[in-house]
Amino acid sequence: MSESGRIKGANNVKAFDEFIKLHYLQGDWHNYLNPSKGKLRRSQICAECGFSKSALIQNPFLKDMLKNLELKLLQEGVLRSNSFQQEDLNFPDQNEFVKSYDEKLMKLRESMDMVNKMIALYKLELERLD
Repeated sequence: MSESGRIKGANNVKAFDEFIKLHYLQGDWHNYLNPSKGKLRRSQICAECGFSKSALIQNPFLKDMLKNLELKLLQEGVLRSNSFQQEDLNFPDQNEFVKSYDEKLMKLRESMDMVNKMIALYKLELERLD
């Protein structure tokens, strides 16, 4: 790898690390979930970090960081385990239930994001008034 390639790779790792820290603070990982909820949307992450999707494959540091991030999010319950497929249960109307549950959960998370933003605005307003 050329020197500029190493620098670019290091900058990509730094950008991805900052992305991870930011979104842990914001708690908005649900915005980056694939519809399967088994992994993160790589193209969306790459676009936000400013590197190509191939960088996740070619840069071993990025590859490990993504793998560790997804494992951590799986442990935290943000991601679903692929070993447990909803089709394995075969309950009547299961797909409808899961779809409506996921929709309600997404709406709830969006509402919570809005409430958190409003709280932050009110805190700023209170600080301004003091």
